[in-house]
Amino acid sequence: MQNNVWKINPLEKKKKEEKNDDEYKSDTRLKNLWKSLEENKKKERHRKFHNWLKTEYEYNENYIPVEDILIHLCNDVFNIINVNGYVISDEKQLRNEIATFVYKESYA
Repeated sequence: MQNNVWKINPLEKKKKEEKNDDEYKSDTRLKNLWKSLEENKKKERHRKFHNWLKTEYEYNENYIPVEDILIHLCNDVFNIINVNGYVISDEKQLRNEIATFVYKESYA
């Protein structure tokens, strides 16, 4: 057998290497699209929540926004907690939890 002076076989090696390059690589445009869709969903949920806060409900022939009702509810909860000798470490977080709970229950 002679030495392969003409190097005929390297083409086959190159083809094998190209096959390894054919593995799936995620497209950055697709990643950006999914990221953008998730951000839009989050913004839409945020917008719906704030619209809900602005809606008004009839109470004793007066129209009161949900936001005002939640403010009074949270203040009552904070007062009850403080009167019983407990301390709220993060009032903002508790307000958010109460508002989220009422929002989800109102659409359940």
